[in-house]
Amino acid sequence: MEDVYVDEAYRGQGVGSELVNQVIVLAKRANCYKLIATNRTSKSKVHELYQRLGFTQHGVEFRINL
Repeated sequence: MEDVYVDEAYRGQGVGSELVNQVIVLAKRANCYKLIATNRTSKSKVHELYQRLGFTQHGVEFRINL
């Protein structure tokens, strides 16, 4: 799951939680066995959101932009 974005005017109102919960529902319906949420390390509030929704931190991602 990548590029989940909530406009600043709607943050803190449960919009992000609802979006992610709906993605979880759709992933379960599609018989996905896992859902990975990527995020920048500087976005601690987003980390808190994912943890609150049941995600656990698992590893570190490395990449190279070409």
